[in-house]
Order: sequence, then structure tokens, then C-alpha cells
Amino acid sequence: ATLLAVQLQELGCAAMALTGSQVGIITDENHGNAEIQAVEIKRIRQVLEAGIIPVICGFQGVTASGELTTLGRGGSDITAVAMAAALKLDSATIYTDVPAIKTADPKLVKGARPIYQLHYQEILEMAVEGARVIHPRAVERAMADDIRLVITSLTNGSTAPTEIGPRHSTGKGEGIIRAITHIIGINQYKFDLEPAKMAELLDEIATAGINLDLINLADTGHSFTVANTDTKIIDKILENRKIEAQRREDCSKISLIGVGIRGVSGLMNRIYKPLTAGNIPVYHTSDSYTQIALLVPQARLSEAVNCLHQVFFGEDDMS
Repeated sequence: ATLLAVQLQELGCAAMALTGSQVGIITDENHGNAEIQAVEIKRIRQVLEAGIIPVICGFQGVTASGELTTLGRGGSDITAVAMAAALKLDSATIYTDVPAIKTADPKLVKGARPIYQLHYQEILEMAVEGARVIHPRAVERAMADDIRLVITSLTNGSTAPTEIGPRHSTGKGEGIIRAITHIIGINQYKFDLEPAKMAELLDEIATAGINLDLINLADTGHSFTVANTDTKIIDKILENRKIEAQRREDCSKISLIGVGIRGVSGLMNRIYKPLTAGNIPVYHTSDSYTQIALLVPQARLSEAVNCLHQVFFGEDDMS
């Protein structure tokens, strides 16, 4: 922030660098991953009214007792949206290293296309499911305060940015896939337990602070996935409980995202059929209003994502 303020001053602009505590960003006491509880905007209004550009340090704040805190990785996004909300602005622009959000990770899919409009729920799902374009809590705050988000780059050129808000129908109706994201480094556990023992297992896993995903508690068998970094803890818990489990390693989760996709006729077949034709195993599926998730071998991730991207973005521009 200080360097940017100096550069603005060298360009003839009145600018001032301010820390999170100086602008009144009040957080809880969860150091390293603090939540913003309030923004006291008296100081920043004084700076603005004096005709000075405030350059605020992102990802930091202060507790009510005066202790410095940080908001965690990507916390600058949260700072930007929180300031926009406190100043009652209509929008906040996030500058990243890409001119617009794309339909898939361009490192994995060379033909990934820019997306020019997204619904809050779609970008929130993308952020949670592996697309590191904006912090999920920044999206949640923007959605709560009805702040339009703009994702762009300083080197944007002629490419239009991505605008995020309460997107209306594109005219083609809802229920279309807007983006494909992925998460690597996942292990799946499969076993069969009595309901009471399964509940006890889930309690212990929760106490250990481990997040589970793709959970199946059907009477035909139980399964869940965890990040491979949590495998040792899960293995120890299962060993202590003398639970025999089948562990499937080196998996990836693919998420196809779009508002209103749950229950769309024929959509799952459009996803599953080409993967089957390519002999790509699908270990597990789940769906919600905004997401269809697939668990696949990590060794086939690139092939699977490119296959699905061709199905949904190969011809029509879905931006």
C-alpha cells in the first residue's frame, strides 16, 4: 500500500497509505483467519473529503482490544468488499492476474473461454470448489450487501471483465453449465458400518477438525472423501476404532457449476456418457442447485475436464 501511494504521489495525485486498523476494520480474535465484524469509516471519510486517495492495506484488521489480525489468504478481496459495503457503494472491482474469469482453468484447458456475467451463487460455488479467482467470504459479503463485483486485470486490454451480481436469465433459460472447476489431492474411504457407529465416527472426525466431502450414508454402504493431507489422521482414527475401510487414493473432484442445474432433464447423461465413452472412471457423483460433482482418478483429470469442456463450451459461447 505504501509503495502504491508513493507511485500515485509521483504521478501528481494526493494519496495516503492506511493500515486496516487506521481505517477501522474491526475483526474477531481469530488471528490468521479473522472475520470482519465492523468497519468504522470516520477516518476514511475524512481522507476522502480532503481530496486524498486512500490506499488501504488489504487482509488486515484489528480486534476491539487493539490487537492486529490478518484475514487469511486472499483476504484483500474481503477488505475491498467490506470497504465498498461500509461506504455504501454499488460495486467493487477486484484486479487479478487475468482479465476475466474463464470457463475452466486455462492451465488445464487451452480453449477456456471468458465468462462475462456470473450469478453470486455461481462464483461462490466456483471459489469453494477450486477456482482461486476471489475469496468465498468476499462473495458472501457482496451478496449480502448487494454489491456488484467486477473481476479484471490492469493489463486487460480489449477483453471485457467478468461482472458478478444477481444475474438475470440470459434468454436461454437457467440450468446451463457456466464453468468447470476442479480440486486435486483427494482420497476416498469406503466402508459399511451400523448407523450408531457411523455417527460416532463422524463425531470423532469433526472433533479432529477434518472436513469431509462427497459423503454417502446410504444403507448400501458409506463413503466420504478427504484431502490427502488429512489421510494420516483418518487412518489413525479408523485403526483405533478397528474399522476396515477401502481407501482409494489420488482422486480429483470435478465440479460443473450453474444456477438451477439440479434436475435438468438429460444433463447428467450429457456429463456421464462422454466420460464413459473415453473409459474415464467416475467413482462418485453428487448434485445440488448450483453444482454437479464428480470424483475421478487424478491421472485422468485433464482428459476428463477437457472432454466435459468440449461438451458444454465447444460450440456455443456461454458467456
